[in-house]
Amino acid sequence: MALSPVVYELTRGEALPALVDTATADSDGYYYRSGDVVSLTGNMKVGLVTTSSVPFGILTSSLDNGIARGVPHTIDARDTVSVQPFIFTKGVMKFTAAAQLTFGTKVTRDSSTAGRVKTAGESDTVIGIVWVGATQAGQTVDVLI
Repeated sequence: MALSPVVYELTRGEALPALVDTATADSDGYYYRSGDVVSLTGNMKVGLVTTSSVPFGILTSSLDNGIARGVPHTIDARDTVSVQPFIFTKGVMKFTAAAQLTFGTKVTRDSSTAGRVKTAGESDTVIGIVWVGATQAGQTVDVLI
């Protein structure tokens, strides 16, 4: 039985679930607010955009410290938010890496090895960006397309 390469389908406008970087709550108790612009900071992970980072998407959910609701919460590695990517909004698909690929890398098909993706060069057609990277060739990589 063949397995589907689809990790997340975003074709109906769904937001992408993402882990969050550690952040400090603002004066209203929010670590992240719906409408905040975020950048990729790791595999499946986002953080608030800075002047030196590349904007990735906009949050469609919020994460707060829970104090206003009487349920105190400290942000940790399990917390997630929903993000609507600015580009490559169709979904996340599994591919095989032709070489090491890190999160945020633009990829193209590898013409020398059928069915694999590699880092896109200036003249290559970009098919997506890496959502979950691979440390070596032959490993599975999740690509936002």
